[in-house]
Amino acid sequence: MASSELRRYTLPCRAWVVLCIALTLLTASQAVATEQTGKIRGTVTGDDGAVIEGASIRVQSDNLQGIRSATTDKSGLYWLPGLPPGEYELRVEFEGYRTYLLPNFRVVLGATLEIDVQLTTASVDETVTVVDDRPLIDVSTSTTGSVITREYLEALPTSRSYQAATQFTPGVGGGSNPSAQGGAYNENKWLLDGANTTDPVTGTFSFNFNLDAIEEIEVITGNFRAENGGSMGAIINVRTRSGSNKLRGGAKAFYSNGNWSPKRDATFTPDGRQIEGSEFDRDRQDFDFNAYVGGPILKDRIWFFTSMKYIRNMSTAQGARSPRVFDGYNIFGKLTATPHPAHHLILSVSNGPARISNRRQSFLVDPEAQSHQFQNSLVMTGEWQWFLSRAVTARVHYSHMKTDVDVTPQPCTWRDDLRFKQCESGQEEGYIDFYTPARIGSRGARSTDNYYRYSLNDRWRDSVRLTVTGYVPRALGTHEIKGGVELSWVQAGYTFGYPGNLYYVDRLEDESDLTSTQNWYWRESQGQLYQRHKGSTIFAFLQDSWEPVPGLNIDVGVKYDRAVMRNDEGQRIVDFNTVTPVAGVSWDPTGRQLAKIYLGGGIVIDESRLAVSGFVDKNGLGRKLFLGEYYDGRYTNFSYDQYSFDRGQSNYESVQNLTVPRTYTVAAGFEAQLGGQTSIGVQGTGRFFRYLWEDDEVNYIWNGSGTNTIGVINGQQDYFFRLRTPAAASRNWLGLIFKLQRRMFKNLLVDINYTMSLTRGLTSTYITAALDNPTQRPYEYGWLYTDRPHVIKASAAYKLPFGLSIGGTFNFTSGGRFDRQFYAEKGGYALFVSERGTFDSVNPWWSVDLKLKYGLKLPHGRIFLSAELNNVTNNRQATGISSSALNSGGEYFASGRQSPMSLEVGGGYEW
Repeated sequence: MASSELRRYTLPCRAWVVLCIALTLLTASQAVATEQTGKIRGTVTGDDGAVIEGASIRVQSDNLQGIRSATTDKSGLYWLPGLPPGEYELRVEFEGYRTYLLPNFRVVLGATLEIDVQLTTASVDETVTVVDDRPLIDVSTSTTGSVITREYLEALPTSRSYQAATQFTPGVGGGSNPSAQGGAYNENKWLLDGANTTDPVTGTFSFNFNLDAIEEIEVITGNFRAENGGSMGAIINVRTRSGSNKLRGGAKAFYSNGNWSPKRDATFTPDGRQIEGSEFDRDRQDFDFNAYVGGPILKDRIWFFTSMKYIRNMSTAQGARSPRVFDGYNIFGKLTATPHPAHHLILSVSNGPARISNRRQSFLVDPEAQSHQFQNSLVMTGEWQWFLSRAVTARVHYSHMKTDVDVTPQPCTWRDDLRFKQCESGQEEGYIDFYTPARIGSRGARSTDNYYRYSLNDRWRDSVRLTVTGYVPRALGTHEIKGGVELSWVQAGYTFGYPGNLYYVDRLEDESDLTSTQNWYWRESQGQLYQRHKGSTIFAFLQDSWEPVPGLNIDVGVKYDRAVMRNDEGQRIVDFNTVTPVAGVSWDPTGRQLAKIYLGGGIVIDESRLAVSGFVDKNGLGRKLFLGEYYDGRYTNFSYDQYSFDRGQSNYESVQNLTVPRTYTVAAGFEAQLGGQTSIGVQGTGRFFRYLWEDDEVNYIWNGSGTNTIGVINGQQDYFFRLRTPAAASRNWLGLIFKLQRRMFKNLLVDINYTMSLTRGLTSTYITAALDNPTQRPYEYGWLYTDRPHVIKASAAYKLPFGLSIGGTFNFTSGGRFDRQFYAEKGGYALFVSERGTFDSVNPWWSVDLKLKYGLKLPHGRIFLSAELNNVTNNRQATGISSSALNSGGEYFASGRQSPMSLEVGGGYEW
């Protein structure tokens, strides 16, 4: 069995050289250098309290190639960095003492386990096995968040979505792009094995992934260390599984049917107006197949892991003739190698192509007018970890990401299925028509002939990162010094146009007569538009985790950020350099890693994204507007006398010397470990978002009431917007979190947390309508619509005898705030008459989800059956209010509701 015994703590010459070079490089890339492994450290003493030098420390795990070992120094200290997450066994030996054995404890992403060991004198050779003293709390840090393990993912209902699983974390809520403790949906960082996979344009997630290929999900929400830069929301780090010395694999299939769910009928007002549509004209079926296999190529040296996921979803809504069909794959492969005890290599590739047919779900859209989307996300990573000595490690990481999102007219088919667009003579299967102009239906008319637009989007991100970590004992305590630099390059290509450079808009002359279709108007464009945006970022950091005395840990760090984002003409719109500090302190009052009191804070900046610089693009599509037969020939439509013309040049500008958007954070709390692998905690957090991306309008002159404009500044009757980062563009989140957690112990897992918070500010996202009308500024700052004063999340799982397990979740959340806005002749329903968020709120809602799983052991593996029942009580509380009905008539109509009760069944075989 390979051993990775490392040398004494004394730094060799080459270690000092590499460390000095790496720290000198800290001059330039904005991405996230989040730790991808965990570590163990501690002190070994005898039963008389004296430290023991030369004790042998060995850890082993199914996730570790070979055995990792170390020996204690003169102070009895040991340090084992770079451990992949998973279950471990620790063995400590010294001549004349009983062997100490700690089995079945977990090392998690980014955490440091403090395991102090006291050896007892032995008269004979014997081993002391510790059963219920596994550490739960990382007492070395003030960083907040959670780690969601594979055991957690398998035990609880998650809809097999890693995005949904992130919402087990306190303070995290929303949809697939969650809001984390006041952060916007597009202010998170999404990582796959440390590779930044965040969409470089939108700032949202860019890939789906097979849950069976995930080892852990780390969600960092606050008190970021210096290495955790570039995210004003959360850092969501997905760590994938690796192979092992045993060949393991499995195949699973899951199915659900919308007809198994209760449905609501249409609702109407007393005068016959429809409020909500019927759900009986809707259908949905989901099929999900997963397979994975991993094992050794060369024992203790080279492992492989690969997985495949296929999803097919077919749904119909609103009586549409054509079903929406999603066909998607995720293919993942990973090689892990340890060619030498001092060198560890990881190579991985993930690819996720998908096609979405018939995206327009309306009974007024004919099959030939449907749209289609092709998307793909390719992520390739390579990592080299070098253990230069027992005291110094280095890591080099490279990643490449490319995503495609292409929206086009629906490809045709020769299949005899009139629900899908049919091919015409001379067209091949899958032909996409970029030539036939579309007819868009409005005011009751049908959409026919073709889909009216197409857009082709390609996005790239390349990153390279170097980090060096050094462990320095006996220097006024112990220090773990880490430095790194990361360079990233992003770019996006965008092609947009209309088939035939033309589209028609039709309407009914008489809305009671479906045959009275007339052309309302048509638009003619100058051709397709092509744009390219580029950017680059540099991120560097230096941090010291200092333990001056046992039990007291102080984190101090500094970050350097450099970001450049260009518009479509290559102009630098975002261009900044910043240096920001972070600090935290954690104290273990027990001295036995059973509790911690912590305080931390710092400044986190927003690296920006290409959508921000793209706001100031200079090129667009020039379009002419012609009036149709609906106007009875009252207007001429010659090419030299069209009704109106849109210029192809943008009116948008940016102020000079933009201030970097940032978040000032502070968090303090207490955690304590109880018996039975249970811990409790309380945390208070303040996050203050300042200088957010926003715009204002600088041409129109408004009347005193803000209902209309009375003139213009530059002589043109047009909007002129200006990109800014003003002090007024701010947001505050204050929260208090209580939590109780029990890892799976004696067949029981429990996770309960309650978050009480408030969210106030000008904007909950970026570049909104705020500040565009100066008369509205007294009302625009207030309670944001993402404010959720009370959120309760409770999860539990229990393993029953005979292979049966049950898991469940309970979620309660306050309803969102909303406002009634009033009509303005310029801008429509856009006027506040009181402070934002003070009009009313949606009622709170709650739900219960359950998961049952039965496993039967076989001589060579096991088979299982599962059932996941979501929204067990079929609560259909409104989650939003229709703004159009509220604004125009003061009527409360639901714009969305909780999803109905749904059932998913599955089964599979694993070995």
